[in-house]
Amino acid sequence: MSRIRPFHTDDVPAVADLWVRVFRRGATREGVARYLRQVFGDPPAREAGITSLVHEDDAGAVAGFVGALPRRMIFRGRAIRAAVATQLMVDPARRRPFAAFDLLRALFSGPQELTFSDGANERSAAVWERSGGEVVRLYSLDWTRVLRPAGFLRHRIERAGALGPARAAAPLCRATDELAARVSSRVLKIDRGSALGVPLGPPRPRLAEEVVDAAAVRALLTEARPSLYPSYDGPTLPWLLEHAAETRRHGALRARLCLDRKGEPAGWYVYYAQAGGVSQVLQFGGRRGAIGDVLANLFADAYRTGSVAVAGQAEPRWLREITDAQATLSCNSLGVLVHARDGDIVGAIQRGDAFLSRLDGEWWLRFGADPLVA
Repeated sequence: MSRIRPFHTDDVPAVADLWVRVFRRGATREGVARYLRQVFGDPPAREAGITSLVHEDDAGAVAGFVGALPRRMIFRGRAIRAAVATQLMVDPARRRPFAAFDLLRALFSGPQELTFSDGANERSAAVWERSGGEVVRLYSLDWTRVLRPAGFLRHRIERAGALGPARAAAPLCRATDELAARVSSRVLKIDRGSALGVPLGPPRPRLAEEVVDAAAVRALLTEARPSLYPSYDGPTLPWLLEHAAETRRHGALRARLCLDRKGEPAGWYVYYAQAGGVSQVLQFGGRRGAIGDVLANLFADAYRTGSVAVAGQAEPRWLREITDAQATLSCNSLGVLVHARDGDIVGAIQRGDAFLSRLDGEWWLRFGADPLVA
C-alpha cells in the first residue's frame, strides 16, 4: 500500500532523481541533492512535527514530495508556528492522480497554525484549493521602479531573446542614460525628475545607513503592528540572510538598516543587486511615514550598483508609497497560497494585514535559484 511519511536525509538521492524527472531543467542529480541537503537538512526554527513529506508507492519507492520549511510568526501578539510549502512534485510515470492532494492534506494536518506558499501557478493553485487551502490574490501584485530607462529597454529586448540587437544597443543606451542623469540634475533640479512618466536621473538617499540588525528589524516590525508578521528571535534572520546570500543567481545580496536624523532605526531593505539588470527585492519595511524614505535609499543603492531597475512583491499596506515612488504595478502571479485552521489568520492575510515577504517565503529558495542546479 502507498503511504506518506516524513522526509529523511536518506531520501535525498531518490527525491533528487524525482526532481530531475519532473522538472527536466537540465539540472544534475548531484546538484539537486546538494541543494536538498542545504535547504531541507537544516532549516531555521526547526519545529517538532513540521517536516517535508514523501509519498511512497506500493513498492516503497519515492513517487512524490512536498517540502516544508518551518517558520515562526507572530499573530496578534502571540507566537504561532508556520510552514512554507515548496516544490510539490509527483512522478507522472507512477499514475498516482491523488498523490499531490494527499501530500498537501498531510502537510495541512501538521502542528503548524499556518501553511503558505508564494509564486503559485495555475496548476498548483488548483491543487491547493481542492486540498482545502485558499488563494489570496491581494498579494499577486508586483512593482517595478525604472532607474535607467534606456538600459531597462535594452534589458527587456535581451530577455525577449534578441541578444544581438540588445548587445549592439548597449553603448547607445548607456550614453542615453548618462545624458538623462545630467539633464535631470542640472535642468530639472528635483529628486525625481521625469519625462512622460519615466523617472530620470539617479535617485538620492534620504537617510543614513548601516549594516542591518536583527534586533532593530524586530523592533520596527513590532512597532508597525500588522496582525501577522515573522518572528525574528534567535538566529532566524541571520540564517535567512546568510543562506539568501549564498543564492547568487539573482546577484549579490545587500541588506541595510536606514537611520533617521536622530540616528534611530527608521526602516530596512534587503535585495539582490544585479548590475545591468533588474534588482530583485526580498524585503523592505519601516516605521509609518518612513517607507518613502526607505524606498529612496533602496533605489539610490541599486542605482550605484549599476541596476537598470528594481522590482519586488507589492506589500498591500504600502501601495501608496510604492506608486508615489514612481514604481509601476503589474500582476505577474496568482498571489499567496494559504491554509489555516483559524479563520482569523486567513482573514488577516486576505485584508492585507500581514507582512509576508519574499524573504520569508520560498521565492529565493526554489531549486532553480541555486547556482548548483540552475
